Amino acid sequence: MVGAHIKSIGDIEDRGFDFSNINDETLNLLQNTEFAVLDDNAGEK
Repeated sequence: MVGAHIKSIGDIEDRGFDFSNINDETLNLLQNTEFAVLDDNAGEK
């Protein structure tokens, strides 16, 4: 499985992946959100 997310747009920045601890649940959540971000607050801005 390949995963990606929006790291930043303009001055809004999401947190990065913990490359040693990426699980299927995180990847599934990213796939099913309006904005593929790890931090919900970043997605609301």
